[in-house]
Amino acid sequence: MEYMTKDELGRLLRVAKCENQLHWQMILTGFYFGLRVSEVTAILGEDVQDNRTKRTASSGERSEIVKF
Repeated sequence: MEYMTKDELGRLLRVAKCENQLHWQMILTGFYFGLRVSEVTAILGEDVQDNRTKRTASSGERSEIVKF
């Protein structure tokens, strides 16, 4: 498995921020919380309250509250 270097991650974030703010925010959220793409794209506005979000596992079996 290959991982991104800090330089590669920095370039990705700079380009994403310039090109599409929503994508940039989704990438930041995913990296910060260690979320899978499916978990990031499943977050709804109603899931976020008081700087916390409900995170449900891909299998749908468990959920947890994550503080932003």
